[in-house]
Amino acid sequence: MTNDNASGSWRTRLGMGFGEFWQHRQAAHFVAVMVGVFLAIWISVGSTMGDMHWLLAVLLSFFVALICFLLYELSCFLIVPLLPVVLVTTLTIALEAWWRARTNRPYVPPQVVSPPPSAPVPVQPKKHGGWLIPLTIGLLIGSSWGGDD
Repeated sequence: MTNDNASGSWRTRLGMGFGEFWQHRQAAHFVAVMVGVFLAIWISVGSTMGDMHWLLAVLLSFFVALICFLLYELSCFLIVPLLPVVLVTTLTIALEAWWRARTNRPYVPPQVVSPPPSAPVPVQPKKHGGWLIPLTIGLLIGSSWGGDD
């Protein structure tokens, strides 16, 4: 007897398939994983600064961790450094899906509230002038320079 037969399928328990659930939750999980990575870098850098004043060590380790984190983020423009983050994000999403299916808490995506339709705003006519004054100022400034020969 499998878990799907005993307690219903994941789709009914979760309210949607795993792919759709992943699409809804991937941004929040990605941010959470990246915050966790930054905190881990900060703690590991801060633990190496033992002889400093605690406030100086916290600030210095924060900036060193921030630089390391930003360098990693810049390297994520390549696909290879991004793969571990995507794998950890998918793992955390799978754990959340398993927890929701086990505790029978279906995911309800937040409702997108669209603003009420309003009257169309009339298009403002483009100004066709406005170039004469800057041209005149430019000519005055340009003519004041030079001529000292």
